[in-house]
Amino acid sequence: MITLIVLVLLAVAAAVSIYLQNRLPAELPENAPATEFSAARALQKLRTISAHPHPIGSQEHVAVRDHISRELSNLGLTPETQKTIAVNTRWGSPFPVATVENVLARLPGTNNSRAVLLAAHYDSVASSFGANDDGAGVVTLLETARALKSAGPLKNDVIFLFSDGEEVGLLGAKAFTAHPWAKDVGVFMNFEARGNTGPIVMFETSGGNNELIRQYDQASPRSLANSVFYEIYRLLPNDTDFTVLNSTGAQGLNFAYLGGIQHYHTYLDNAQEINSRTLQDLGSNALALTKHFGNTDLGPKTSDAIYFNVLGAMLIRYTYLFSIGLLILTVLLFGIVVWRGLKTKQLTLLGIGWGFIALFAAGVLSALATWSAWWLILALRTSIRTVPWSEPYDSNIFRTGFVLLALGLTATVYLFIGRRSGWRSLTVGALVWSFILAVIVTFSIPGASYLFTLPLLFMLTGLTIVFYLRNPVLSQMLLFVPMLPAVVLWVPMLYVVFVAMTLNSAWIVAACAALLFGLLLPPIVQALDRWRGLVPAVCVVTSVLLLIAGTVVLRYDKRHPQTNNLFYALNLDTGKAVFASSDANRDEWTTQFLSRNFERNSMPDFFPSSGRLYWQSEAPVIQLAGPQVSVTTDHTENKVRTLSFRVSSPRRAPVMAIYTAPDTEVLDASVDGSRAFRESADTSQPSRPMTNWGLQFYALPVEGVEVTLKLHDGKPFKMLVVDRSYGLPETAAARPRPDYMIPTPYPISDVTLVSKSFSF
Repeated sequence: MITLIVLVLLAVAAAVSIYLQNRLPAELPENAPATEFSAARALQKLRTISAHPHPIGSQEHVAVRDHISRELSNLGLTPETQKTIAVNTRWGSPFPVATVENVLARLPGTNNSRAVLLAAHYDSVASSFGANDDGAGVVTLLETARALKSAGPLKNDVIFLFSDGEEVGLLGAKAFTAHPWAKDVGVFMNFEARGNTGPIVMFETSGGNNELIRQYDQASPRSLANSVFYEIYRLLPNDTDFTVLNSTGAQGLNFAYLGGIQHYHTYLDNAQEINSRTLQDLGSNALALTKHFGNTDLGPKTSDAIYFNVLGAMLIRYTYLFSIGLLILTVLLFGIVVWRGLKTKQLTLLGIGWGFIALFAAGVLSALATWSAWWLILALRTSIRTVPWSEPYDSNIFRTGFVLLALGLTATVYLFIGRRSGWRSLTVGALVWSFILAVIVTFSIPGASYLFTLPLLFMLTGLTIVFYLRNPVLSQMLLFVPMLPAVVLWVPMLYVVFVAMTLNSAWIVAACAALLFGLLLPPIVQALDRWRGLVPAVCVVTSVLLLIAGTVVLRYDKRHPQTNNLFYALNLDTGKAVFASSDANRDEWTTQFLSRNFERNSMPDFFPSSGRLYWQSEAPVIQLAGPQVSVTTDHTENKVRTLSFRVSSPRRAPVMAIYTAPDTEVLDASVDGSRAFRESADTSQPSRPMTNWGLQFYALPVEGVEVTLKLHDGKPFKMLVVDRSYGLPETAAARPRPDYMIPTPYPISDVTLVSKSFSF
């Protein structure tokens, strides 16, 4: 009976920890006090900003920029526009380049020392209305500015940066680093979204953040932050303006919410789908932190902090040196437990060895089974791959099923191995893994060290007491408390990993869950002793039923659509055109475009640097003007040819890509005077020549841009130019998409490409 009570209480603790981490504040109404942030007021602005997709270079993008400027002017601020060419060379070729137009405003303080910068980008991708990404950030800045104006000035200036071109290469933020105001910034906050709901997570900071985190915890109304979040974030293929702003040397905090990834960069990202309580959480944090930092001068950067939430509220923070002290204490306690257990014959070396092997087997088996189950689900229901980002809308069914599968398989392993030893030896053997990982992680990934050190410390303390008491009944009751930290710290973290890295990471969560179960072994092993195979059977059967249910109930409608990809590509060199798709298979809508002699091949005439395969079918040739290139300068000096040419799009396509021939070596390159070339690690040495040089220019001016290349003399020069406009060409035979389908959130969804090659 005690065993069952302990297991139930641990399950309740797990559920409560997830609930408390994900709870949200109530939305404040439009008539809330003027000095408060009101999500209802912010939503009014958001509906205007996200009325249409507004990618950079579109007319809707211009309308959003003008609306932001008007809103700032209505607040009594003086907005200014920073218009410039920006190049991002960080990601390599083809380099993203754009004519960006940042909107800036400054709220003066009474005695400014270092300004506070609030940043959000106002461009969306073409396949999204941009309500969450990043309209929510934009209206957070506007509503925060309004509340600050109502409350009176702060000590320090507050700068509002509405950056441009984030979606195409963090280009607005790159441009801002050259603005005179960038040197005034002492602390900055960036606001982002990768979904439509969930708590606000402070997932990234600048280095030397110990004092910054202390101030953040002091000021934030709800401090949901964790030093391991950034370690997870680094595994994701994402970047934000924070990455660029961090290069200014100021101290910074990066905020986002992650729930509902199906909305990320899709038509689902609209004002009707945003969680207003999430917006309230974002705005309340922004306003409170701005007020705090606006009246506080941060000291210099110090050491990095290790920090984490407990039950979604209290923030624990300590230094790296303190984590070393905790590790030393862990080593001593581990030694005491093993010494005491062996001395009193409560432990055996063979039993510890079996416990060590068992947890390894449980982790590997859980990971393999989970990976195989997800692979099988995707194979049986291929339509899951057409859900945005391949993440089913009812993800929690699958998450629960995979965790139960890991628990069932772990219990199965211990059902067989448990006969060879008692629960004490098996528990200590499992804890050896936590001990090894605690040592490794403390020195390699300090921000994640608490996940291993603290639960282990509590468990070792409990075992030390138990080994001295030697009372079987009392042992179960006493170990419940030491097991709680493992549940409270690990369960919310596993949930965040599931949400952040999607179900494709389920095998990672399963392996980590097995490690967690190793910290909870006493009641698990005792349950196996009492109920034998019933425990793993219930877990595995329930898991299978949940996974089947999640697979079967997958349905599509207007609010839960599936995606497909289609674009039109015209090659002016051959005079041929195709409809093309990156989808794995045709569907009922794309079949009308891919019905005649369709085949799957790469498209070097449009994407010369990519070997990706596309379904292609012959399409009607539409009379579209192709890119134009005119040479402005061509001279040779010291065997180096300098070739300058102006490239433009007569059909006013907003995006232009330029690719040099693969055998062409480019010595240097610039666009309208801005260098577009690989950054050299050693600035004292000349850059090495580049092959496969290219760029993608966004928001292309009507008059075009001038590109200058330095080349080896005497070699012929060839290049491919491809312009891209938003939207498919109108064709009489085309049926509109059904309302349960939306474009795939890729840059080449629902676009028209026109390519032409040139030789000089």
